[in-house]
Order: sequence, then structure tokens, then C-alpha cells
Amino acid sequence: MELSPDLSLMEGSTEWKGALKKGRRKKIELLVKNPGNTPRKVTGKAIVHLDEAGEFIERSTITLNGKTG
Repeated sequence: MELSPDLSLMEGSTEWKGALKKGRRKKIELLVKNPGNTPRKVTGKAIVHLDEAGEFIERSTITLNGKTG
């Protein structure tokens, strides 16, 4: 995971490495603190290493709106 510079990681880890069997999923949960009302971005990136065919990369970004409640 990539966090905007002003965000603080409160719980969890921004990195995970391991093997997954075909058809399986890995869920990663983070608790992030945004100090203020300015929107910040969190980007997740997955790299799947295929046998001899190379790798598959997927990236997704969400914007935290900075509002509470």
C-alpha cells in the first residue's frame, strides 16, 4: 500500500508477500488516520508472479474525503 505523506498507519501492514493458490484471495485491512479535512489518497498494488509467463500488476486508488462521521 502507498499512503499520502500526511496519512498515518495506525493498524496493519502496508506490505504482504506470500503464495496464494489459484482462485484464492488475500484480504488486507488497514486503519489509517487522516489529520485534517483535506482529501488524501491510498493506493493498493498487487503483483502476481506467474510461472514462466512474467507477472500481472493491478493498482487501485481510493481517496479519503477527510470528513468524520
